[in-house]
Amino acid sequence: MNKNKMFLKKVKLNLMLIFISFLVLFLSCNSGDKKISKKSVTSNEIVYKDLPEIIDSGVLRVITSYSPTGYFLYKGKTMGFEYEIFKRLADHLGVGLEIVLAKNVDSVIPMLNRGEGDIIALGYTITSER
Repeated sequence: MNKNKMFLKKVKLNLMLIFISFLVLFLSCNSGDKKISKKSVTSNEIVYKDLPEIIDSGVLRVITSYSPTGYFLYKGKTMGFEYEIFKRLADHLGVGLEIVLAKNVDSVIPMLNRGEGDIIALGYTITSER
């Protein structure tokens, strides 16, 4: 029984570290000088949303793509690496999880900037443009 508790603590710690890494990456892309826009967003405006606002909304919206490892349906059951990580994070935060599917990989950053999701979750290569 003690080993199970230690294992669960390690899993929780790892999930929190992954979340913090995603959050740091997400926040490092922001200039920090714009306010969050709750109204409809034009193509030039960027929506910024922090963790307290995500918790207040009651839903963590994750932008991802349908893929054989990250997010997929199998016999009617939702599965995938990114799905499992963010499902556990949403449960830990006490919010619901909403998966927002991107049509293609090039659309995920514009979707995030428009406020269609709170975080991007997919195997995404870091480039100078991103």
